Amino acid sequence: MYWNQPKQIAHMVHFDFVEGYNACESNKSNRYARRFASDCKVPLTAGSDAHGSDCVGLGYALLPETIRTVDDLIVYYKEENHPKVGGTRYGHTTKDRIGSFNKVLVYMFYLYNKVGAMFKYPKRAKAFRNALRALNRRYIIFRDRS
Repeated sequence: MYWNQPKQIAHMVHFDFVEGYNACESNKSNRYARRFASDCKVPLTAGSDAHGSDCVGLGYALLPETIRTVDDLIVYYKEENHPKVGGTRYGHTTKDRIGSFNKVLVYMFYLYNKVGAMFKYPKRAKAFRNALRALNRRYIIFRDRS
């Protein structure tokens, strides 16, 4: 698994469902998403990730016929139902066209973000400290002194 599982699971309380099938992602990514949703006990949904007409309808979630409105769908998910998801993989994405070079781009993007964060940290930390001081001054001035 490539995620920090305990940390990710802790954040899942803020989500209603996980996209368990994305037609433009690899089978491996979709398996990870489904396993992650299962570990978090979160229902699945699916999508085509349609950026063109040839992608529309490739991903699906099997829902009961009783769902006729958005409100019905919301109730269905809030009752912790877990629909089956699936679809047909769209194999003409940019990732598919550039092949293994995509991994190089992903690692370059990761490195770019880490290095950028290192350089921006002092300025961000200073802004954070200043914001805390401003809040602290407001708290001290306006708090009830009785």
